Amino acid sequence: MVFSRDTKKEVATLRSQVAMLKKSLDELSVLNDIATAISSTLSLDDVLDLITKKCVQHIGVEQAAVFLVDKSGEDDALKTRVRHSRTTQKFVQFRLDDQLTGWMLTYRKPLLLNNISDETAFLSSTLQKHNISNLLAIPLIVRGEITGLIALFNKKNNQKFNENDQSLLSVIASESAQIIESSRLWEEERKLIYLQEELKTSERIQRSLLPANVPVLKEYNISVNMISAKEIGGDYYDFIKAGPDRWVLCVGDISGKGLPAALLMANLQATVRGESLYGHPDVCTRMADINRRFFNNTTPEKYATLFYGTLNTAAHSFEFVNAGHNKGLLLTPGQPPALLSTGNLAVGFFEDAEYSKKTVPMAPGSILAIYSDGITEALNREGEEFGMDRLIQQLTSNSNMPAKELTDSVFSAVQAFAGTAPQYDDMTLMIVRRRA
Repeated sequence: MVFSRDTKKEVATLRSQVAMLKKSLDELSVLNDIATAISSTLSLDDVLDLITKKCVQHIGVEQAAVFLVDKSGEDDALKTRVRHSRTTQKFVQFRLDDQLTGWMLTYRKPLLLNNISDETAFLSSTLQKHNISNLLAIPLIVRGEITGLIALFNKKNNQKFNENDQSLLSVIASESAQIIESSRLWEEERKLIYLQEELKTSERIQRSLLPANVPVLKEYNISVNMISAKEIGGDYYDFIKAGPDRWVLCVGDISGKGLPAALLMANLQATVRGESLYGHPDVCTRMADINRRFFNNTTPEKYATLFYGTLNTAAHSFEFVNAGHNKGLLLTPGQPPALLSTGNLAVGFFEDAEYSKKTVPMAPGSILAIYSDGITEALNREGEEFGMDRLIQQLTSNSNMPAKELTDSVFSAVQAFAGTAPQYDDMTLMIVRRRA
């Protein structure tokens, strides 16, 4: 059968239209699958897997990869945060993350390389090293900012990438960019919610480790309060009954903040309780043992300050060791305030540290205050500290109050002083008042 010239033109036109229609159907198929991800609750990994799978399937390549960039590093440089790829070959794994990302950030346009032997190609040597014959990469752009890129490697059957491939991948990238970003943000929000729940649980556990009640003693009135700067604090306090007339009282401050400090607090608490109940009767030897155990159970940069003492309710005395902690305060009627310090190193600095002790009398009406630096170093909006003088004034002017009311008055004074200024340290205050 012989076709006329006009018929041949019509056939050629029809074939071209069919090809264009097939191309459009392919694009619609890909976009329909990607659009499905919009209305679903697919995770970021699921979204990336879907996109790379469709790229491999519809464009016919050995590997498709999505790189998401991150600008949270200390050097403020964009780096690959997520690399997700899908391959048709078991051992094909092309790693060109930094080079491709750097090129995209510089030029902000598609990259199509079919002739890798071209010496001017910026990836020439790396491509040859990985047996890559060609590649096609398109940036992912959200609100004018590059958030990542889609890259295809090695078109099958020794074919080369063409304009249709670039057009289809550009459409996929355009539609995918916001979906990927939304999935990423949703996943980060979900992780944040999970972390917040974990922190709340950790806070409850940490609080449960601290004494639920203060000792109720015939001649002494005791109170304690602690406010954490974060969900989980690094301050520690304890009451340990060490004999019929002896109570171990302590306040500590762990280096660092958050969950690591809370874990160290639990470590210190277990050590202090064990040594207080079963350790050496001499308080200095006991503190040396506490220090040694804490040192051996932590990393070199971790330490804790600790004010540790024994209240003798029969002899009405307080024997203490101050291991690098804030100076305690003893207010005795008719006498100037006494600062309680022994000049010892914090716990955990050196394995074989030695400790000295002091003993002070607890006269009728006297007040013992043990606190963490979050009290005296609380800042107001002008950057001024609450300070020791204000603490002494608050305790002195309210010395007739019971221990609980006196503790509350100090915290109220600190909070009124700080106002709306954010606080970065935990606040702990223990008051021991001998009844007059």
